[in-house]
Amino acid sequence: QQPAAVPASLPDGTGSAISRKGRQVQLRPLLTEPEAEACRDIGLLPFTWTIDRVAHRISSSPPVLAVAGLAAAVTAWLMIRRYQLSSWRQLWPAACPLLLPPALRGLLWLDCSRKHTWVLPDYRQFGRYWIAPPNRIYGAFFNSAAAPASRSANTEDNFNLLVGTAACLHLDDSACELQRVGVPAEFRGEGIGEIICRHAMLQSRRLGYSRMQLHVSSDQPRAIRIYESLGFKLKERKPIRELGLLITEQRLYEIDLAGLDPVKLAGGLD
Repeated sequence: QQPAAVPASLPDGTGSAISRKGRQVQLRPLLTEPEAEACRDIGLLPFTWTIDRVAHRISSSPPVLAVAGLAAAVTAWLMIRRYQLSSWRQLWPAACPLLLPPALRGLLWLDCSRKHTWVLPDYRQFGRYWIAPPNRIYGAFFNSAAAPASRSANTEDNFNLLVGTAACLHLDDSACELQRVGVPAEFRGEGIGEIICRHAMLQSRRLGYSRMQLHVSSDQPRAIRIYESLGFKLKERKPIRELGLLITEQRLYEIDLAGLDPVKLAGGLD
């Protein structure tokens, strides 16, 4: 599979690229709060996927399944002894404890989502947080078939179908963090993630940052492959445990932006 063309980025933060399927991609910063808020669901895709994965791993762990199975067995035994049931069909209430794992999964998902949504400003005030300098968020757009017919097909106004996001969080004068990299499932496989990451890296370098960091869980091998192909180096591993169980591993990656060739990073189209 051929790599996607990387963005021809311009100093004002806009750019363009060609996806692996030959479709033109427009890239630009999201400058208003409503515009940034509109991409909230895409920007939080990795977060929601990770939370669901963590909840699934806990609820389907051997201890939880063992407790549910034991509770169902004890309930059935007690019902047989107390009510002297003559048919197994009368034991259906004993199956209720088996609902514990899916119920626990739902509760864990809600609990984790609530903690992040209401504690971190990134989630509570998504649009306002990311357009506040020096933080920035970028969007990748396809030419939408739903664009008004009155507009010329050659104008950038038609590029209003959001297909990816990436944000740069200011850490200090020399470092920023790549966050909120998200691509909807229906647009994956076209190199959108790589394109918008390269665009964010190039813009961050032009803004004076010499280092870029990112955090990613070990449950996202596709994202990890993209980051490593871009030159990010693994700096730290941190196991994440819940209820005594190893749920996932948080990895810290970093890249030296100052040492990158901007022409090569932009694919020679700058």
